[in-house]
Amino acid sequence: MSCGLDLNHTDYNFLHTQIYERPDDTHYWLHSENLTEVPGRKTTNHHERPNVYLLVFDSTSTSEFVRSMSRTLYLMKEQHQAVIFQHMNKVGINSRPNSWTLMFGKQIYELGKNPYTEEIFPDLNHTMNCDTANDNENYWMHRFRDLGYHTMMAEDWASGAINWPNCWGFMKAPAKHYMKPFQRRNEEKGGEQIRKTITDMCHETFEDTSLYLDQFMSAYRNESQLAYIWNTELAHNYVNGLYHADDHFYRILKRQEERLNNSFVFIMGDHGMRFGGIRNTEVGELEDNNPFLMVSVPVRFRESKLMTVLRQNAQKLMTHYDTYASFHHLHELAKNNKMDELLDPTYDVYKAGHTGSSYFRGRMKEPRDCGTLRIPFEYCICKKNFEKQLEPQTELAMSLGDFAVDYFQGLIDAENQTTLCQNMSVVYEKTVAERLIIQDAREIYKLKVTVMPSEGFFDGFVEVHRKEKDVTRITMMSKRFERLNSYGKQGDCVQNFEELRPICYCVDQQKS
Repeated sequence: MSCGLDLNHTDYNFLHTQIYERPDDTHYWLHSENLTEVPGRKTTNHHERPNVYLLVFDSTSTSEFVRSMSRTLYLMKEQHQAVIFQHMNKVGINSRPNSWTLMFGKQIYELGKNPYTEEIFPDLNHTMNCDTANDNENYWMHRFRDLGYHTMMAEDWASGAINWPNCWGFMKAPAKHYMKPFQRRNEEKGGEQIRKTITDMCHETFEDTSLYLDQFMSAYRNESQLAYIWNTELAHNYVNGLYHADDHFYRILKRQEERLNNSFVFIMGDHGMRFGGIRNTEVGELEDNNPFLMVSVPVRFRESKLMTVLRQNAQKLMTHYDTYASFHHLHELAKNNKMDELLDPTYDVYKAGHTGSSYFRGRMKEPRDCGTLRIPFEYCICKKNFEKQLEPQTELAMSLGDFAVDYFQGLIDAENQTTLCQNMSVVYEKTVAERLIIQDAREIYKLKVTVMPSEGFFDGFVEVHRKEKDVTRITMMSKRFERLNSYGKQGDCVQNFEELRPICYCVDQQKS
């Protein structure tokens, strides 16, 4: 190979390449800046300390994965005896609260008083969970990294689940191999050439994260690894977006069979599809609230009592809090060289955080209902029964629609964004209000309302308060109304306000 600054002069005749492994950093989590070596950290064999792999598919429900990823599903179930957790329940409206629960075991939005529980305040307020860096949180990846695991983390979106829309995230790389610099470079203003090259290659973002994972799994032969990838764009806006990646992931997982035989593998969604025609149906609502979770274990545990325990726990109501606890449980077993405990799991409940309990133990936290597991009432997959819906033109139905618009306007006014957003009005004939059937006398309605000019379609739970028979006030029971149809750039003039973007229809739509 020849290399020169001009065609008439050669600067270099030969290019010698050499690959070497750099030592893992120590400057992360709670470690001192002066720390040069993490106590107890050592590289171990994955037969001794099994690998841990987490693959997240954004906006993927249990049914969606089963429909769309048939080859991958067959491989994991038939060859690796993976167990599907049928009753997984999301704990927040979108990726951010669900990722906080999965990664840090914390609740970041309040839960309103509802038929299952009293009001539950968040573990961290907005300033603490958004305006402050997350490096000091009890993140399971930090703990595995301390043990000497080779770690990798990759998302196909620079903002990331815990950062969106304008939050700090990590100040220091949480993993030895971290893909964030590539994503930031790709998506920033100076990344036009990278984006053009990717587009010309018909290359999709999930290929970046998955091939990064594939390369990582092929490295550090037989040494313990933890990898975590989050694929946002694949299924986020497209109900049929997942299926065409099935062969791709099947080939990677098939190629890495030896790794998977010595690994705990978690394949999951954060929530289901949140927008579109399907979401407006009863089945679509259930899918949104029922993200996918499938777990496989190292081959040496596949004929043990652990499989019985997993299959039994997979029939229970489950949340990301429990997956968080299960990761910490695996870390503790690896740290104390007690992995063989899983051959015959004990019946002592393993807890981590306020709510989560490990599904690798014979018993989990009881009772298991939406109140005790901190699942917001509006997302609870347990069946709810309703009376016949109100006629749209009744006084109460119209009052409920007016309440929704007043509530939206109040949110906008509270953030001093009033001049940026157009006034809203209710499309009364499209209002759907159904009274919840409960044992006490409270008057709670599931409300679906359409507003103009955005044509936004929202739903949520509200409570009607009466004195004798007269309505005195209406209050929110949900954390907020959820928008069920996509809003594109309608609210980009308030893009710094997470709760306002779905409801604001910007005055200047050209700039939005």
